[in-house]
Amino acid sequence: MILMIKVALVGMGRMGREIANELRASYANKVQITACIDQAQGSYEGMSILSADKLESALKGVDVAIDFTTPAAEPALAERIAKCGVDLVIGTTGMGDGDLAKIRETVKKNAVSAVIAPNFSILVNVHFALARKAAAALKGLNYDFAVFEEHHTGKVDSPSGTARKLAEVVIGEGAAKRINFRGEGKKKHEQGEIDMAVTRTGGMPGYHELRVGGAHGLLNISSLMYSRKEFATGAIESALWLSQNRKPGKTFGMDDVLKL
Repeated sequence: MILMIKVALVGMGRMGREIANELRASYANKVQITACIDQAQGSYEGMSILSADKLESALKGVDVAIDFTTPAAEPALAERIAKCGVDLVIGTTGMGDGDLAKIRETVKKNAVSAVIAPNFSILVNVHFALARKAAAALKGLNYDFAVFEEHHTGKVDSPSGTARKLAEVVIGEGAAKRINFRGEGKKKHEQGEIDMAVTRTGGMPGYHELRVGGAHGLLNISSLMYSRKEFATGAIESALWLSQNRKPGKTFGMDDVLKL
């Protein structure tokens, strides 16, 4: 017997619409879209979009809310969703550590479950795992690390949450100490720094590269997304996983979903 889960899409921007498209194309026998919610009401491909002031009533009977909104709105929005007893998949990027901590506390306080990730691409999360292995293996061996990222011109946060996560993975393994955001100037690279470079070009969905350089060789670990469908698939699979693995008060990451 196939058990359908009921999902609300919170935020109907580029990612929300991509998730809606993928749900209807590939997951119609597993997931039912019960509500689409955005700042203002409207419609998309025959689906009604409810305004945010109707959030609580729209979440009745919903199992999981897939939430891609804005960093300014996210903490308060997550609290409203959690108070309804609805589990969350949160893909909003650009939030600081304080906001993320507040959301985790909201999840715990309201005894719901959540998956939060800076990037829901399955391939990018394997990229994180490979970066972690490289950093652990090369720690203390006099190699330099750098992160490069490129996105479309409409992306607001810079550097991306994914680029920051790559750097944090390296720092977490003790292979570097701090991030150096490269810009105009003549500051010399210092041992223990991770140089980071950011570009915004056309409609690029997302390119990330971790570069490891030594005196006699270079290692590149990169991921290139062709379509937002890659991120949509990861978010949907996270919602399905969460419906079967929820733990009240627990916040998970994509490493839990993918068993990395």
